[in-house]
Amino acid sequence: NNTFITTSGTTDGAGTGIYGNSLVDNVIVSDNLCKNWNHLVLSGDASYWSVCGNNIAETGDSSIYLKGLHHTITGNVIKRAGKDGIKIRPTSTGSTITDEGYSTISGKFVSDP
Repeated sequence: NNTFITTSGTTDGAGTGIYGNSLVDNVIVSDNLCKNWNHLVLSGDASYWSVCGNNIAETGDSSIYLKGLHHTITGNVIKRAGKDGIKIRPTSTGSTITDEGYSTISGKFVSDP
């Protein structure tokens, strides 16, 4: 139940609203208002993230951007994503790519690109 809004009032790529970078698994990001950021959630090679019930608007890039396995993304409202509304990327170590499978995306999704 947090609010993350930049003061510029525009989508200017002002970093990331909620940022998790490393191998932290089992993170819950829920019921937040996030506006005018570059990303809402960015995780680095982590798994089992739950991103639920967030209201996201005016992102400069992807609104929800995750790496890793077994994510649950549900019930989020996304408006005016600069690039992808939801993006799940494969993780890699050198030339070895680990599949980003086993994630669930469901519920409300509103996009006005």
